[in-house]
Amino acid sequence: MPTPVEDEFSQRLSGFSSAPFLFVGSGMSRRYYDLPDWPTLLKELCGLVGINFQRISTQVSGDLPSIASVLASEFHPIWFENRQFEKSRRKFEGIARVISDPLKFEAANIIASKDKFNEQYAEEIDNFSKIVIDGVITTNYDTLLERVFGEDLKAFIGQSSMLKAPVQKIGEIYKIHGCITKPQSLTLTLEDYKEFNRRNFYIAAILTQIFTEHPIIFLGYSISDPNIRTILSNIVENLDAELLNAMSDRFFFVERCNSPHEEAILPTLMHFGSIQLPVTKIKAFDYSNIYRPLMGFQRSISPKILRLFKETAYTIALQKSPEKRILTAELSPKTDSELEFVFGHGVMEKSGLKGVFGIDRDDILQYVINGESAYSSEDLWLGLRNVSKNQRLIPSCSILVKTGRAKFVDGGWQISLPDDLTQNQKQVIMKSFLYDESEYRYSSSYQSVLDFRKENKNVKDVIRNYGRGIESLKRMAWLKMRDIEISDLREYLINIHADSLGNFHTVYVKLIMMLDFLENAYQSEKPKKAKLL
Repeated sequence: MPTPVEDEFSQRLSGFSSAPFLFVGSGMSRRYYDLPDWPTLLKELCGLVGINFQRISTQVSGDLPSIASVLASEFHPIWFENRQFEKSRRKFEGIARVISDPLKFEAANIIASKDKFNEQYAEEIDNFSKIVIDGVITTNYDTLLERVFGEDLKAFIGQSSMLKAPVQKIGEIYKIHGCITKPQSLTLTLEDYKEFNRRNFYIAAILTQIFTEHPIIFLGYSISDPNIRTILSNIVENLDAELLNAMSDRFFFVERCNSPHEEAILPTLMHFGSIQLPVTKIKAFDYSNIYRPLMGFQRSISPKILRLFKETAYTIALQKSPEKRILTAELSPKTDSELEFVFGHGVMEKSGLKGVFGIDRDDILQYVINGESAYSSEDLWLGLRNVSKNQRLIPSCSILVKTGRAKFVDGGWQISLPDDLTQNQKQVIMKSFLYDESEYRYSSSYQSVLDFRKENKNVKDVIRNYGRGIESLKRMAWLKMRDIEISDLREYLINIHADSLGNFHTVYVKLIMMLDFLENAYQSEKPKKAKLL
């Protein structure tokens, strides 16, 4: 039977036509991951190198961003010289750019080491994963939200990623203060916050639109949280009366209480100068009472697919001749060899179109690394053939094997590809099956490879001797294929920060192609040459 809070919250939500957005703060990470809050994280970082936190705090009157800036300056030389950070240096040294980077690297390591779910809240976490929302905004650094919501929501990390790629405001997570998967993106120091505020106008514009169109549920923040007050103040102080009215009563602040008897829903006001913003405070002991009403939203299309539609339509509309590349129809549209996307129900198979525009190479790479995808094998095939038009390196073994387009017959692979593919597309797709161990290697003399193999017999040896950064990436393919444990290689690739590889991204892609070949096509060290039927 629903609790009074659950029942009243359901009634409140029924008055909105759109699904909610969440605004998630550090209280959620402390609840479900036992992660430190910001002051505790800074104290832990001080403890790593024996720096007195209280000394720094009194220097800057307790201002946390300023504490982080002073700490970054003192931490920097120690990180580069102390043997304690040797493993971390191997992982990150090649990408360190500014004085605060070492501090951010170690902050990311601390948070990553604690990302284990608190079993006390297992039922709550399960219910959390089932809620129906349109997206999430968060100032948290950790990957809790990605683990809970999986591939249903696409993460944008930091302001720069939101500026580089058009956001669709559905099916997305906005990690506005960065993420540990890209440590240099973390908004941590005073300088970071100044830069964040300098570029805040774009995020403010996005948030204003979200705030006026969706109910917003704040989880893990106090209503007096300075971060939230600053963000809201920058927005509401620049709105006219009409937009302020549209935002009225859309904000729900969920705060933890100490017992079920204290649960309640209370109206309150937030004050920003002369502006009063009506909000609702929800005091909750069991957060499932908040999640169950959110599980009741009905949606026929997932946020991921809705975002894909919006993103694709936007991208095509920007092209010089969009009318040649998109077809809208209710049923059975006529086939056109130039069309790349269809809006409608049940038309994909009938249209004979060339590809799923929204599946890009990154989707295929992540599919190979993770061993699974939200897309079907046939959808991935359609994406593969579309991507093969403009990419030279794409893993294709798993997709071709699982769709029956590659079969191992009489000691060799036989590949069946459609005649309407160009010769170049066929060569790109076939490349994964044309076994050549040297093709996957980062360039080096053969003698260097032989010397390397004397000391490194498997993936774990390479990681132990060269860390998990660029140095191991360059050498991993020097191993003999027969000595590579697939699970070890997969775990290694999952933990690589791909966006920070710069000129070595091609080496990373080749290693993923090797994983794909080993897992799906490797039969012997001297196989017959793959044949195109």
